[in-house]
Amino acid sequence: MLRSYRVLFSGPEAFGIQPVEAADRSDALEKASEVHSGCLMAALEAERVPDGLRQYVLASWLATL
Repeated sequence: MLRSYRVLFSGPEAFGIQPVEAADRSDALEKASEVHSGCLMAALEAERVPDGLRQYVLASWLATL
């Protein structure tokens, strides 16, 4: 069963949030790495990243790097 995840990514060329349908967090990271290879990434369940707070969640994560 696939679930919705949001993968936060940061690399030398871009940063952002990629929505991914995946079986689990590691599967979400693997799928996102196909698009964002070489980036640091973290996968969160979609419900933990509400649309209205996406920029806040991303900024908070980037501040921890």
